[in-house]
Amino acid sequence: MSDDLILDFATDNLGDVDSFDPLPAGRYNVIGSAALVKPTKDGTGRMLNITWTVTDGDYKGRKLFDRLNVVNKSEKAQQIGRNQLGNRLKAVGLEGENDMAKIIGRECNLSVRVRPAEGDYQASNEINRADAIGGAQPMTAPAVANGTAKKAPPPFMRK
Repeated sequence: MSDDLILDFATDNLGDVDSFDPLPAGRYNVIGSAALVKPTKDGTGRMLNITWTVTDGDYKGRKLFDRLNVVNKSEKAQQIGRNQLGNRLKAVGLEGENDMAKIIGRECNLSVRVRPAEGDYQASNEINRADAIGGAQPMTAPAVANGTAKKAPPPFMRK
């Protein structure tokens, strides 16, 4: 037996394991705690994965996961993902922002539903929409000489 596998560990004073059951359907105040752009499973698109942390109530500290399909070979899937992203950015006061890292630390209120278990997949939460908490003001682009300003889409949304 290897000494580096021996732990001074007793199970008699341990608490219950945290539940990974989905949160009940409802509305939750959250803060963005992580944002990561990853390739889609087939490698042809890009997903924005946002982790939200519940900030109050009975579920304070629990995580909700948002997976937004922002670049996809299916125009419909891509449009849905971009609409969802626009909703999230507006809710956290970053409308028009290109840097998804700025979601971290921003608060909003999420409407969450429970997706029932199906096949090999357990029941899970699905984020329906996001809304501002206390009237978060959307970010506006600075004016330029001719009175209009447009931002280029973020790199992960470009084809």
